[in-house]
Amino acid sequence: MTKSPLLSILREEAFREDTEFYVQKYMVLLLCKMLNQSVIELDSTLSEQLVSFLKGLLQSPDKEQLEGALSILSVLFQSQKLLTFIGKQNILIQLFMSLDSHSHSQIKKKFLSCLSNVFFQSQEDMQKDSRMLANIFFCLGNQSNTLSYSHLNRLSDPSHTSANYLFKLLTLPFEDYETEALKVLSNLVTFQFGVKILVSHKDSIGYLCKSYAKNKEIFDLKRDLREHLEKVT
Repeated sequence: MTKSPLLSILREEAFREDTEFYVQKYMVLLLCKMLNQSVIELDSTLSEQLVSFLKGLLQSPDKEQLEGALSILSVLFQSQKLLTFIGKQNILIQLFMSLDSHSHSQIKKKFLSCLSNVFFQSQEDMQKDSRMLANIFFCLGNQSNTLSYSHLNRLSDPSHTSANYLFKLLTLPFEDYETEALKVLSNLVTFQFGVKILVSHKDSIGYLCKSYAKNKEIFDLKRDLREHLEKVT
């Protein structure tokens, strides 16, 4: 499969500058899904092409291109190997995490959905690198840490800036923001550092014990989160 003529054409056309973006996005998404399923290998050429392509999209002021970048990253973040690859590209993580303060609500919500994939892991998967994930999380709502992301061992969040960012979203009157923030938290607490972040936050007990929920999905997410915390704490 990796040497098929069709795949060679797909790889060539996906990264051509004159390919229409709508077509290009879906070609790159297809390549990423093939990578995710280990149908093809992430060789040095494809690595360089992906980084360059994603960097261009994430630096674009165009909403469609930013949404395209987030769709592609959502696929890549599902895999331990591909997440590690992206996590080592400092500029991509910095550009990605800077979207936490984007002024367009649709971009911000898509960013949160993509972020939840960073922390997602199925029981069948190899455990994702918790140190890398902690450093990514500590960039949330923290521009200083985002700019220092390349110094992995120096990152910290002593003022709980990142957790505060999530809890602020949880208490907004908009159910879509609360839902996406809850999905991030639900995946975050599958890691020990995520459990510590949640249980030590001053607003966690009050929020989780509040019986009111804006919709059934939020109600179920809060219930599942409480049940998970009861098992691991």
